Amino acid sequence: MKPKKCALVSTPRSGTHFLRSALDNHKYIEFAGEFFKEPFCHFHKTPYSENYKKYPTTIRDYIYDDICDPSISSLDYVGFVWHLVLESDLEKNKLDKFIILERKNKLEQFVSLKIAMKTGSFGHTTTTEKIEVYPESLISFINKHDNLYAEFRSSIKEYKDIYYEDLCANFTKTIKDIHNYLEVREDFQKWGEFCFRTQDRPFAGIPLVKQEIRPMKEVIINYEDVKEYDGF
Repeated sequence: MKPKKCALVSTPRSGTHFLRSALDNHKYIEFAGEFFKEPFCHFHKTPYSENYKKYPTTIRDYIYDDICDPSISSLDYVGFVWHLVLESDLEKNKLDKFIILERKNKLEQFVSLKIAMKTGSFGHTTTTEKIEVYPESLISFINKHDNLYAEFRSSIKEYKDIYYEDLCANFTKTIKDIHNYLEVREDFQKWGEFCFRTQDRPFAGIPLVKQEIRPMKEVIINYEDVKEYDGF
C-alpha cells in the first residue's frame, strides 16, 4: 500500500517546526519541512531551494510525482509544510488530509516575526532588545492572517484545526488527537510529557525552544498601545 499524503498548513511563527518535528517522530510518519518558498511556488515543479535537497529522494519523488519507493511503502503518511503566505495554489486534490496550525495570540506571532527579522535568528534568541509595535501594522497583520485561514478552510471539506497554545499546554493529548485524525497505526515508543521548554531540550534530534519567553509587556516599548491584542 502507498502511504497517504498530508499537508501541515500554517503561517510563519506559529509553531510549525515544533509540530512538524513531533509528527516526524512517529514510526509510521515521514514529515518533511518547507518544500516551497517564494518565488518557487508551484507544487509540482520548482523546489524550496536548498531545503528541498536535504530530504531523501524517495520522499521528494513521492510528494511530487507519486513515485512510491519500497522504502516508504510501510509508512502510513508522508507530509510536508505549506505556508499560507505563499501566493501559488496548493494542489489540494493530491492530498488526503490537512492539519491547520494557527496561533491564537497574533500579537505574540507578530512580535516573534519582527524579532526574527531584526536578529536574523528564527530560533531561540537571548536578545534583550525591545521593539515598537505600530497598531495599524499589527491590525493589518491580524486581518491578513484571519483572511488567509478563512479562505483556506472554505476551500476544503475536511481538516483538523490545531492551535499553537494547545500544543504547548497539552502536547501529548494534542499529538494523540492528530494521530487519531490521521488514523495512523499506534506507535509504542514512549513519548513522555514533552512540552516547550525555556532551555534547550533535544527532541527528535532538534532543540525546540521558544524564541521569546519574556512577557509581551517586557518586549514591546509601547505595550499600552497594543495590550488589548495580548491574549485570545
